[in-house]
Formats: sequence, C-alpha cells, structure tokens
Amino acid sequence: MKTLEELEQRRKEILQKAYSEYEEAYDDYLDNTITIKIGDTIEDHIGKGIVKDIKYHTPNVVRGGLKPSFVCICDNLTKKGTINKREPLRKIYSSNIII
Repeated sequence: MKTLEELEQRRKEILQKAYSEYEEAYDDYLDNTITIKIGDTIEDHIGKGIVKDIKYHTPNVVRGGLKPSFVCICDNLTKKGTINKREPLRKIYSSNIII
C-alpha cells in the first residue's frame, strides 16, 4: 500500500466483507431461533398485537457482544381484541415480549 487513501480503501473493503458475513450468520441464527411467526398474537407491557412483519436488528460488527434482537411490526389491538383505529400499527421489540 502506497498511500493513506489506499489503506483507507482496503480498511473499508475488509469491514464491509466482515459486516456482510456477520449479518448473514446473525440472520441465520435468528431464522432458526425465533418461534414467533407472521399472524401470531404477541404481547408486551403496552398491549397486544398481531405480527405483520419481523425485522432483524444487526448490532455493530466491530463492537459485537449485543444480544440478538428483532422488532415485530404489528396490528395494534385494543383490549377488546379489535384493531385500534387511531393507531392501527405499532412495534413490539423482542426485549419487551411477554411470554
């Protein structure tokens, strides 16, 4: 490597490759461990929701050490079990799910 620019470019390439591999391993882990599926009704400290989508949160590849986590995009249910008209969608984070 002859210049600082080349060194910086090489660093970026290495980090991008590492991040891609880490994200793939992380997604594979979550695919095989999450028991929640689309259409399930889940609950947190605020209320209940019907899962419409699940998004994975990939922690920083350099720091690491964070627990695998995800967020469920849900239909927001009222206490009667109907979809809330004022706020039809909400997020329920994996760390808040009540089992």
